[in-house]
Amino acid sequence: MDNLKGYSCPKCASALSLDNENKEYYCLSCGARFPHTYFASTNTLKEARLLMQAGQFKDAEGIIQNVLSEEPDSFEAHRLRVLCKMKWKNMQPLTTNKPLHGAHEPEVTKAIQEAYNAVPSDKKPYFQMLQELIDIEPEYEARLAEKNNIDKIIFEKRTDLIGLHHNQTIVTTTVVLITIITMSASLLGNLAHETKGMLMVLIVGYIFTFIVWLIMTISVHVARGPLREEISKLEEENKIITGRFNEVDAKVKSYKEGISAMDPDIK
Repeated sequence: MDNLKGYSCPKCASALSLDNENKEYYCLSCGARFPHTYFASTNTLKEARLLMQAGQFKDAEGIIQNVLSEEPDSFEAHRLRVLCKMKWKNMQPLTTNKPLHGAHEPEVTKAIQEAYNAVPSDKKPYFQMLQELIDIEPEYEARLAEKNNIDKIIFEKRTDLIGLHHNQTIVTTTVVLITIITMSASLLGNLAHETKGMLMVLIVGYIFTFIVWLIMTISVHVARGPLREEISKLEEENKIITGRFNEVDAKVKSYKEGISAMDPDIK
């Protein structure tokens, strides 16, 4: 073995030696081994990432393909290749609730499948969860839109219900004020007359106010009945819709958490 200068172990940062016979780097401290192309491909992939940050995905993918020709099972090279297909600079979009634009192209699915078949078994779940997330995302968006729509309808119906009560209050209050003003004018006009006339004005005024209040109450009650029934049905439907959304949402969160735990861009 020859002593290797300039490189340190990625796992423990100790000195490395080169095993010429097996064409591997060997850590003197922890015993980890790396293929002879490891550091060359690492530097090359850094160059590819710089191109990706500049939006030059085709050029970056060309470099990544060269790395894969030397290391066909490289997790990082396959991961970056998938990102290039999606035209993403990194996996940070997974941490948001925005739609996965660019992830639904056939070439993305093909790249993910190739990566899944090539990488070591401990890295396969990353690409499996990524594909499952992409597959379920349209259903998630549809369920979310469905839930937001019925929430909006229920809010509008409840606003209408409150509006009926407010309208009843406004109309009744207006009638009472008009009645009081009319009664006051009549009473002032009857001050010089008999008390009987004044009492008649009061009685007629109270009866009129009561009749208006009763009509408004019955009208509002009649209008509220169908509206409350409609809201009740919508709330029952909303429970079903929310249940379906929560089920899909739980899967999406599970996939994102699993991918984030394995992704160097998000850790």
